[in-house]
Amino acid sequence: IMGRIAELTDGGLPIVRVFNDNRGVFLPNWPTADGSNQTSSIWKMWTDAELNAVGYARFTDVPITDPNMSQTAPVDDFTDGKVTRTYTGVLRNVDVLKNKKKVDVLGHRRGVAAGGITFATKPFATDSSAMNDINLISNALNAGETFPGGTIPWDTLDNDVLDANETQFLAFAKAVAAHRIKATKAAKAHTDAVEALTTSQEVVDYDLTADIVGSEWPENPVEEI
Repeated sequence: IMGRIAELTDGGLPIVRVFNDNRGVFLPNWPTADGSNQTSSIWKMWTDAELNAVGYARFTDVPITDPNMSQTAPVDDFTDGKVTRTYTGVLRNVDVLKNKKKVDVLGHRRGVAAGGITFATKPFATDSSAMNDINLISNALNAGETFPGGTIPWDTLDNDVLDANETQFLAFAKAVAAHRIKATKAAKAHTDAVEALTTSQEVVDYDLTADIVGSEWPENPVEEI
């Protein structure tokens, strides 16, 4: 794993520069006043004290990883022969966070819409593959097609098969459509609620999985472990 090295100022801070440890370096006063060229192996082989003595230190950058935060100017700390750079995080602009939260809402909608439904006490898939099959069969039925035995076998999420007649299948298809429409309606209510927020902290704290009265998220089947 490639590391990073900090060049020190008179054996300490501030840092002159930071570079990857896959390169060598010229040490102007080591081991004599004539100096010497050193390969990159010194960054792995030398101790911290030895590196510090010639003006270098192993370097670690600790950035802000919270996507809701931006980071301020860095602060370097030189302790135990190593340099660690940290940052202070500040919440991003409220409009930036709103846009991010709205994207998260739409992602949640897609997950819920594709997460399945319970119909006739059985769990069924509602992902893109299932929707394609439902549309194909529904279009065939609407075109007057019939199926052998007058039934349409349909796989459930618990590895069963439901033999549905035409009326039952169309009722199932309508239930799936209602499920996806309900998810879209809930997402719209949440994006509107997010837009009405006024502070960055409110946006960060907003729970997009909560139900809004009149625009509740549809329920998905509970997966048994």
